[in-house]
Order: sequence, then C-alpha cells, then structure tokens
Amino acid sequence: MIIASGRLGIKVGLDLGDRNHALQALTAAGQTPGPRRGRAFRLALQAMTPSAAEPRLRELPWDPAALRLLIQGSGIAGDPTYVPWPIGLMGNPVTARLAGEALSLFTGADFDKLKLDGQRPEDFEYGPNDDPSDASVDMVLAAH
Repeated sequence: MIIASGRLGIKVGLDLGDRNHALQALTAAGQTPGPRRGRAFRLALQAMTPSAAEPRLRELPWDPAALRLLIQGSGIAGDPTYVPWPIGLMGNPVTARLAGEALSLFTGADFDKLKLDGQRPEDFEYGPNDDPSDASVDMVLAAH
C-alpha cells in the first residue's frame, strides 16, 4: 500500500499503481474548487475505469462553472454512451470547441485533418499570444 500525501505523493502513488488511496485523494482534489481542480479532476478520470468515472461526472453541479469539466470529463471517461451528448453540444458556439475535443478523445478523429473544423466566431481570439503589449500576456507573466 502506498500512502499518498501532497500533490507529489498522489502522482507517485498513481504512477506506482495505487488506485485506492492516491486515487481517492486525487478525486477529492478534483471535487474541491480551486486553481488545481481541473487538472486533478482530469487526471483522476484518466486513472479510473469508465464505470468508476460515471458517478464522478454525475456529482458535478449543472452550472456554467462546472460545464467545462463535465464536457472534458465525458471525453476522458471514454464511455461510448456519452458520445451523443458532445455531438449535440457542437452546435452551440460556446461549447463547440470543448465538445469537439471530447468527441475526438472518444474517436481519435483529427478534426483539422478530416476538415471537420467549423468557422470561428467573429469575436474569437485564440490566446494567450506572445505580444508583450497585450493585457493577457501581462496577466500571465504576473501570475508566474
């Protein structure tokens, strides 16, 4: 048995095959709001079987803050019964990119190569960029 403590302990525990204590700690971190929640949630789902991931996805609240995790999680979990849901979300400009990413995780499809990518919204800005005068670059630099 590997006792995981702290982020590094959890990661090492998972790497060494601990799907009990380390996975429980990672799952708890993925359910706790904070800056590392998304990463912990995604990693926990990757370490779970699809049947174990399903209750974790159902525990997420149906609100805009959790929608991103839910869409990403559906693709990571890899349960084929989820496939129709991201397909339906691809018609909404707000969720289309995330839904496409989830669908590509299910299928392995390369949307660019298959020319399945859609038109970008007029106000679409891909970022951050490397322009030092851009406010988002200043924000990223200040965080590190």
